[in-house]
Amino acid sequence: MYQKNIYVLLFLMLILFILVTGCGPRRPTRYQTEGIVQIDGVPLTGDFNGFVRFLSKEGKRPSVGKIDPKTGHFVLANYETDDGCQPGDYYVEVVATNGDTKKVQHFVPPRYNDYKTSGLTQTVSGKKTDITIHLEWKPSDAKYKGKYLPVH
Repeated sequence: MYQKNIYVLLFLMLILFILVTGCGPRRPTRYQTEGIVQIDGVPLTGDFNGFVRFLSKEGKRPSVGKIDPKTGHFVLANYETDDGCQPGDYYVEVVATNGDTKKVQHFVPPRYNDYKTSGLTQTVSGKKTDITIHLEWKPSDAKYKGKYLPVH
């Protein structure tokens, strides 16, 4: 009888432990992160498929948001749709193109397509982060602006 009570007690302790700790891994804290992409001071709009990607300087999971081609607005997602971004410091990439497998039209200079050349960084640190990403066409980008170019 005493041994049976021990097993019941251990079973109840196991159930209590599972209830207290939860079932499965917990996801890290994320903050609502959204904003506007601007190019030369106006919202990025046009007939393109585009996204913003935040790549962590600390090795955290990246966050990505689709750019609305009518408004330039984006909302970042980390694990689920529109769930935001983990706090921290990030490199930023912006891609906005239209085309096919043979030619592509760039709506932002290609240097912004890669964090190594974009020069863009961002810090996420609050319950809600509103961001304006400022891009610009430089004279050296003239060969890309509004033109369809062969895909390499």
